[in-house]
Amino acid sequence: MYLIVAALALSGFLVKFTDQLIDEIKKPAPAIVMGIAYGFLGAYAVLEMPVLAPLAIGIVFGVILTKKIDHIAHALGMVTFALPLFMRPVNLDLVLLGVFCAAAVFDEIGNKL
Repeated sequence: MYLIVAALALSGFLVKFTDQLIDEIKKPAPAIVMGIAYGFLGAYAVLEMPVLAPLAIGIVFGVILTKKIDHIAHALGMVTFALPLFMRPVNLDLVLLGVFCAAAVFDEIGNKL
C-alpha cells in the first residue's frame, strides 16, 4: 500500500514538474521523459488498487475535455497511463467516474477564472 501511495505522490509531482519544464524552464526533452514516467506510475497505482480507477480516469477525462493536454509530454503521459489499462482492464463504477470527471472539469474551469 505504501508503494502505491508513493507512486501516486510521485506521479502528481511529476505532472506539475512536467508543466514547469514546459512552461517556465523551456526544456521539452526532460518533460517528455517525466510525462512518460507519470503515466506509468499512475497506471501502476490503478492496476494495483483498482478502486482508484474512477478517480484517476475521471481526472484524465476531465483534463482531456478541458483541452489541458497542450504538449506532447502530457499526451505521452496520457498514452502511457491508458495503454496498461487497455492491456489489463479494471472494473469501473460509472457513477463515480462521472462524478470525478465532472469535478475535474469544474476544477480546470475554476483554475481559468
